[in-house]
Amino acid sequence: MSYQRYADAIKHLVSVRDAAVRYGLAPDHKTAKVRCCFHDDQKPSMWLYTGDRGFYCYACSTGGSVIDLVMKLFDLSFVDACKKLNDDFALRLEIGERLDYEARKKAEKEFYEHQERLRAIEQRRKLLFMIYYAAYNRYAYLDQMKWEERPTNPEAPVSKRYIYACQHIDAAWDDVEQAAENLREFEEKHGKKHGDYDD
Repeated sequence: MSYQRYADAIKHLVSVRDAAVRYGLAPDHKTAKVRCCFHDDQKPSMWLYTGDRGFYCYACSTGGSVIDLVMKLFDLSFVDACKKLNDDFALRLEIGERLDYEARKKAEKEFYEHQERLRAIEQRRKLLFMIYYAAYNRYAYLDQMKWEERPTNPEAPVSKRYIYACQHIDAAWDDVEQAAENLREFEEKHGKKHGDYDD
């Protein structure tokens, strides 16, 4: 039985980057490179390409499609690798059946909706980091102001900036702690790896 059309659908729906993140390879977010797990890689040598272009290690010359990656990672047959991707990414494709147009469009729709949920969660993650860094930067600013404007002796005049810093620094630290707690709760629910979030 030929699985070629089924395999083509998987390659179209699941990029090698998504699979790498799912299976713990942790690619660099900017370059999409990762340490090759098929040889003793001292620096990231494996490139993970977009779309259905697959992967390639420029050190050991190992490469292929997303299905090849799963076959090598888990020592699976071609068919079992397809089944694993189908299950892990909830593609709902019927293995062994010729994939007609309607089935493919349905699978694509479900997968894209899943990706939209992942993107929404990642946007929330970035917003929480922005809030945390903004809160920390404000605290650091007030802390520096308090240090620089502190009276140098008991008779020295007290500046308005010093008073302002003293009045607001505790609240600023509370904001830092709250932002950090929000991040911790988010990561406990969704995990820390980029692209590995789900509802």
